[in-house]
This record gives sequence, C-alpha cells and structure tokens, in this order.
Amino acid sequence: MMKSYTAAFLVFIYTTTAFAQQDTLWFNGGWDNTAKDKAHFYRPPVKNGKRNLYRITDYYINGNIQMTGLSKFKDSVHLEGAAT
Repeated sequence: MMKSYTAAFLVFIYTTTAFAQQDTLWFNGGWDNTAKDKAHFYRPPVKNGKRNLYRITDYYINGNIQMTGLSKFKDSVHLEGAAT
C-alpha cells in the first residue's frame, strides 16, 4: 500500500514540474527577466501560432496588451514578420 502512495506522489511531482515550465515571464523596463513585483511587462505562457511559429502577446503590468506577434521561439523577443 505504501508503494502505491509513493508511486502516486512521484507521478504528481513529475507532472507538476513539467507544467511549471509554462509559467508567466516577467520583464522590467529594459525587457530583462525580473521578479513579478519589479515587472513593467509580462508574457503569459505562449501558444502555437501558424506555420510552426509561436503567438506571443506581451502585456503591460496593468493588463493592457503591449504587443502581439509571431516568433520561432516561445521565450524570444525577436519576432517574425509584422507585430502589432
């Protein structure tokens, strides 16, 4: 019985760790990664866009959209094509 609980616990920890990689990114005024309480902008977890690109939407700390565009990499500040 104890082995079942241990196995279930390990699966839970593994799953939680895998999903933790999709956290919100926080940026300061110079677009460097920072802590949430020092952020000027933030980026929620990104989603796949079209043509194997990621749809990136950055927000001001007040929740208004700062920009949206497509990137080859989900954690990049370099965009492909036009951004709004």
